[in-house]
Amino acid sequence: MTDSFRICYAPHTPCIRLNHSGAKRADAREEATSGSVLAENRLKGGQLNVHRVVCAVDCGTVINPKIVEAQMSGAIAFGLTATLKGSITIGKGRAEQINFDEFPLLRMEEMPKAEVDIVPSTAPPTGIGEVGVLPVAPAVANAVFAATGKRIRRLPITRRDLTKD
Repeated sequence: MTDSFRICYAPHTPCIRLNHSGAKRADAREEATSGSVLAENRLKGGQLNVHRVVCAVDCGTVINPKIVEAQMSGAIAFGLTATLKGSITIGKGRAEQINFDEFPLLRMEEMPKAEVDIVPSTAPPTGIGEVGVLPVAPAVANAVFAATGKRIRRLPITRRDLTKD
């Protein structure tokens, strides 16, 4: 397979918050943080490389943009870890990985260029963090689909998923 670059978009994902009674609810867009992720992948010989991730985040009035950028970059790294490496195996009725030293994490040299765009807003500040994790896997999987026509239905995305007929 020749090199192919594709960019796909994952729709914004509102934060789920707990209200005072402990019940989950999805806040309306103007009340919650929302974000979108764009992933640029390269497929070559069944190997997937994510070269660039761009995210846009609307978290209301931003007090410290550097903290938002750092938090979103970390969220992208964690989202890519889940997308590309996040496998927990079960043996004898329990998880075989019992600690983080047995769970592969994305390494610095594997981290793509991450760009964070903060949507200007005069709304009250909201939270930041998890909103960057959630849309990473769909963005990468959609980019794979755009490049190959193959839908990814499970994580982590493996070489076998990319080379299946």
